[in-house]
Amino acid sequence: MIKRFIEKIDSYDIFLLSYWIIYLLSFIYLENRVTNYNLFHNSLDDMIPFVPAFVIPYFVWFFYVFLVLAYNFYTNKILFRNHMHFIIITYSFALIVCFIYPSYQNLRITNLDNSNIFNIVINHLYLTDTPTNVFPSIHVIGSLGAMFFAGRNELVKKHPLLKLLNILLAVSICASTMFIKQHSSYDVAFGIVVALGADLIISYSYVFQENKFKTSRVRN
Repeated sequence: MIKRFIEKIDSYDIFLLSYWIIYLLSFIYLENRVTNYNLFHNSLDDMIPFVPAFVIPYFVWFFYVFLVLAYNFYTNKILFRNHMHFIIITYSFALIVCFIYPSYQNLRITNLDNSNIFNIVINHLYLTDTPTNVFPSIHVIGSLGAMFFAGRNELVKKHPLLKLLNILLAVSICASTMFIKQHSSYDVAFGIVVALGADLIISYSYVFQENKFKTSRVRN
């Protein structure tokens, strides 16, 4: 597998993947800076119940994004690169918004007991992840991006069950951000808008690249 990865990767792929370093360093900086934050909270947030079990799809997000990127890297390089373009555009936009308009939420459950494994994991999450820089939700943006680019892979397109599972996973991750009180509905709504907007741009680029590729094959 490592040998195949080395054979398939080129300088542009390395350039794209290096963005993760830039993103992580930028996010760490934002998380550790001291500034005045703007509260995001509305009446809908108070109506959404706390459901500890949703911590499962919340953490599945990390594997979901990685697996979609990895699978497309090996099976469809155009999809992989456009997924990375999506991530670079949307994550950078989210970081800029957080820098210009710092945000926080006060929805977290205080004094949450450790009566079950879900609560234990959520308590650990609350301790390690601050409730700041939440607007828009990168969890929502990332899960929708993974759904878009998994859905365009031939494997998923050919299997209705995989299509359904792909959509359900992305929706459950988006919902999890609110059910475990990690994000306000404001963060989720704006994350959806950002993801859809970026996907329109990337979709046009993808169609253009596909047509260009087909035209060049016909000429050759």
